[in-house]
Amino acid sequence: MDAIDKKLLLQLMKNSRAPISRLAKTPGLTRERIRHRLPKLVELGVIKSFITRIHQPAFCKGIANFTAKLVRFDTIRLEEIIKTLKKNPQINWITELCGNADIMCTILYKDLDQLSKTISEITSIIGKNLQDHQLSLYIHEYKFDRSGLLTGEKTLSQEDSVRFSEKDIPTFTKEDLIILSKLAKNARIKNVDLSEAANISEDVVRLRIKNLEKKGIIKGYTIVLDPSKLGFEGYQIGMNLEQMTKQTISHLISYVNSNPYIIFCARTSGKFNIMLELEVKDRLHFKKVLQELRSEFKDNIKNYEFQLSLNDYKEVFVPEGFFI
Repeated sequence: MDAIDKKLLLQLMKNSRAPISRLAKTPGLTRERIRHRLPKLVELGVIKSFITRIHQPAFCKGIANFTAKLVRFDTIRLEEIIKTLKKNPQINWITELCGNADIMCTILYKDLDQLSKTISEITSIIGKNLQDHQLSLYIHEYKFDRSGLLTGEKTLSQEDSVRFSEKDIPTFTKEDLIILSKLAKNARIKNVDLSEAANISEDVVRLRIKNLEKKGIIKGYTIVLDPSKLGFEGYQIGMNLEQMTKQTISHLISYVNSNPYIIFCARTSGKFNIMLELEVKDRLHFKKVLQELRSEFKDNIKNYEFQLSLNDYKEVFVPEGFFI
């Protein structure tokens, strides 16, 4: 991984749907370099996928975090469980953990009945291997791209902050849903393929995409990186903060916004009221980041728990079940 690769990754984080001709306008990038390096970054697993940043509240009323502790299982059984969970149309993110739990996933839901049904499906899939599980509902979440892992800096834009409300979910045409479902999984899909899938012309596809962008349904296009390929290891941290005043929340947002190694933060209801995802260089680096976090909020942290993230198996903003 050299400076050219990092420059290309940074541009793809900003807009993974950008054509090669536009990417080549970046100083240091040429069409030849991009055509050679982009497939290589995919082949090496640095880029896991190209996804579309879709406004989640337009499709669901909320997100829940499900964490499971397993018993009497082996590698084959774990792989079987994860493979089946990946097919669930309500699950948008899955990771394997090492610590007090073995699997963590997030679930989008339109109402509590749908959430209850999805939880039942998940527990049924795990079956006798389920020892214990925890469920937390997201109140407010803050997503960060992974550019900080390449640059050491990070900024939070307003659109990265997601709060779920009681607003009615908007209606979409069949063609819009087909376009969104395809873009959700592959932001670099060609317009000709979208045209064929939605049975409309390429010109209409372009107009519909622009309209969805203008309405804020499509918020951008990015990539899913494998941080381990960049020399990082992931940790999930659950914390209970006391005195969750506006001042404390503002302090928290400011802190996580300034730390390039925190790539996700959510206020939740459940066992913990704050959940964080970190990517660090090694265990000594994790110790340093954790100590800084504990020092920064020493008057607020009641307790915390952390686990090592081994691998992410699914990551999209909105899963296929919400486009049907």
